[in-house]
Amino acid sequence: MIVAVSKKLTFIPEFNKNKECPASDQIVVTIKNPTIQIKQRVSSTPETVARADTSGKIEGIDIRLKTDDIAVLREMLDGISNCGYEDEDGKHSITNAKTLLEAPVEFSPLIDEIVAECNRILTRVVDEKN
Repeated sequence: MIVAVSKKLTFIPEFNKNKECPASDQIVVTIKNPTIQIKQRVSSTPETVARADTSGKIEGIDIRLKTDDIAVLREMLDGISNCGYEDEDGKHSITNAKTLLEAPVEFSPLIDEIVAECNRILTRVVDEKN
């Protein structure tokens, strides 16, 4: 059986009212459709944290999902178009994970949105009825 898949997926973020812009001006994010190896490397892992009182007696244990957002961006972000900023040094284009991570802190919400979309892709359930 041959399964048809796309190597890349596109995503239009809501960052900075992006979806309200004309289509030609919208930021478009291209994400790599993850392989099994990428999924193993960047998927959330459980982390156990124990809470103790001042005497060292354990009061409780919390289990959280730990995700490395930078690893997710580096592994899955293929490209960004129509994104940039201007400062005293001039205009700067944001086209990939490296330039996004070097951008000013105002782009943190965009990073969060891209990572959330990548995590949604990583945890999606494949419809095996087809």
